[in-house]
Amino acid sequence: MNMTSTTETGHAKNVANFEDLISFCTGYGTAYNPTKNSIKIAAMNTLLTSARNSLQTVKITKTAYDNATNAREIAFINLKKLSTRVVNALEATDAVKQTVDDAKQLTVKFRASVPTIENLLQPKQHKENLYRAQKY
Repeated sequence: MNMTSTTETGHAKNVANFEDLISFCTGYGTAYNPTKNSIKIAAMNTLLTSARNSLQTVKITKTAYDNATNAREIAFINLKKLSTRVVNALEATDAVKQTVDDAKQLTVKFRASVPTIENLLQPKQHKENLYRAQKY
């Protein structure tokens, strides 16, 4: 039998419970002989293998997604300083005051959505900042 954590939830827990069910049915020996093919031990073992493969695929895909997301967040960290420099350069030109004000507003919005090192270390706070930026 597979020992799972009592705090584990979701699909992994369902697969572990399904494995326990198969072990329970196997324990009956020849007394477990359902007429429905989909609940025979061989069919359930095939389904269990498929479920395990699916979980592994999800794990691999999620890791790749997380790595790409983290790389993108890190790539945008320095844009906060760059946006300030761009606004300062715009102010130094003969740009219309409304254009400068619009650029400043965009910079404020941008700053709320750009991750910082602190935000990367505290994902909950980062998500709240993104939510606030999207409300504008």
